[in-house]
Amino acid sequence: DVTGEGVHVDISQFETTLALLGPFVMDYELTGTVHSRIGNRSMWGSPQGVYPCSGDERWIAISATEPQDWDALRTVLGSCVDSDFDDPLIRVSDQDRLDEQISAWTAGFESEDLAGRLQAVGIAAHIVSTNEDLLHDTHVTSRQWYQVADSTRLGRDVFTNSPVKLSRTSGRWTGAGPSMGQHTRDVLSEVAGMSASAIDNLIEVGGAFEQIDPETTTTRPWDDWIHLLLPGTEDARDL
Repeated sequence: DVTGEGVHVDISQFETTLALLGPFVMDYELTGTVHSRIGNRSMWGSPQGVYPCSGDERWIAISATEPQDWDALRTVLGSCVDSDFDDPLIRVSDQDRLDEQISAWTAGFESEDLAGRLQAVGIAAHIVSTNEDLLHDTHVTSRQWYQVADSTRLGRDVFTNSPVKLSRTSGRWTGAGPSMGQHTRDVLSEVAGMSASAIDNLIEVGGAFEQIDPETTTTRPWDDWIHLLLPGTEDARDL
């Protein structure tokens, strides 16, 4: 940042997207292959997908597409998958059979325990988190992802924080987004230079909308128990 001023950036959405499709375009040019959706899988390696674990709707995501990843996964799987899957070409060409065998194996484990076991040997694996899981995820809470801040509708409410952590600025929210018409008078008077009477007339004829405060307001008493539910939650008033 030399000048402290912004610049005009012109980016074509089509061109930037096309830049990511090079392998697929070349494959069509050379072989005539028209690719379709492949879900959680990868066309470059296998296994990669979401597999069932014990419990009600508990799942684990596993990606072991590189040779060293497969070697590590194989040490954990043992004889639970066929030996011919040590050939990477077969792992890609017969993903249905491989996924079926891995699913039968993962179904015997708790998702959290299995994720920790696989991560310990260098495999990219994690539970498929539910909303409740995210509330108690140690990584999420350690990064102070949740924050209590002022809300025009609910007094005080919980918001998700910015995922970007900056060294010199907080990069955090200080409150909820404005309600419809909350700043109508501020903008029309301070930016447009309109008088109070002119603003009243504009609102009266329907040319502008002003926030209407309800007779009864709803509040959420987060301050009393938020730190019990979400340890490490930030308070915007402290920033």
